[in-house]
Amino acid sequence: MKQKKMWKKLRYQAILLSILATVVVTVITIFFILINHEEKAYECSDTAMKTDVKQTIYGHNAPEAAKAALKQIKKLETQISWEIAESQVQKINENAANGWVNLSSGMMDILSKSLEVSNLSKGAFDPTIFPISNLWGFGGKNEKVPNKEEILEKLPLVDYKYLKINKDVKRAKLFKKGSGITLDGISKGAACNFAIKQYKENGPYAGIISIEHSIGVYGEKKDHKPWRIAFEDPFKRTEAGCFGVLEIREGHVFTSDFYEKSFTQDEKIYHKILNPQTGYPAKKDLIRVTITHNDGIIANALAIACFVLGRENSLPLLSHYAAGAIFVDNDKHVFLTANLEEQFKINNNEFAICDWK
Repeated sequence: MKQKKMWKKLRYQAILLSILATVVVTVITIFFILINHEEKAYECSDTAMKTDVKQTIYGHNAPEAAKAALKQIKKLETQISWEIAESQVQKINENAANGWVNLSSGMMDILSKSLEVSNLSKGAFDPTIFPISNLWGFGGKNEKVPNKEEILEKLPLVDYKYLKINKDVKRAKLFKKGSGITLDGISKGAACNFAIKQYKENGPYAGIISIEHSIGVYGEKKDHKPWRIAFEDPFKRTEAGCFGVLEIREGHVFTSDFYEKSFTQDEKIYHKILNPQTGYPAKKDLIRVTITHNDGIIANALAIACFVLGRENSLPLLSHYAAGAIFVDNDKHVFLTANLEEQFKINNNEFAICDWK
């Protein structure tokens, strides 16, 4: 009888140990899966704003955050594109000299920052460049060099001071008939802003998004290493490899490039970065300007303004925004602002970092 009770007790203990072991294994497995899930990046590639949108996101709810970001980017496109019927930009252009147009909070933020950079750069960046840029047709089917008379006719319509905004009631108006705005130059930076806002709200702890030449970085990876952004050789665009790498922990990076959406006519290259004062592509010795800033809109606008201003005249503007800058000229000289000297490294001996002065 005693032996029977003893065996029963041992059997009961064995069952308990078996259950406990199963629970422990299950907990460890779940913990391992969670750790792996947090460390593994969610990557996706989609299309919006007529270009590729690439996202790499780490942490909880990454797929949902990516979907939310893409949704916001596509919504922004319907508001910011001058080509889309009933967009807020199109309404502003159609109502030039007639009436005010109501704006969303996002569009108000974009226009406010645009005008701020326009004012500080003394018009080197100007959202009212549309009457001139429309003549050139960069990136479209009707690219051409306008004749001098066409440009002289449209130049008086270009002046950021014609565009007024009322922040209290969220509305905007162009005060010059025939004037018009385009936000193509900063739309990708604005989209990166919107995407990172979704990352913050949906749970991921880190992520990076690239939309054409605009890159937005959010949060810190588990290994605590900075994000590394490689730059292609601006003189060998069809070949693989890069000429330098930028390390960044958070913020936005935008590049204005001589060859971006350029075209050739009569054996001469014309690039899309127009000087609002002349109506022609900016004539500087620069081939590329890259800007880093904690705001995507500002980064984009500064890159355009600095390309027009030139390296020497850009420093006050960069200092005002505490922005970082990488200038590359036609002689393969690379100039860095002091705040990027430790972050940017050249890995191509054809290029040389030079003193700013």
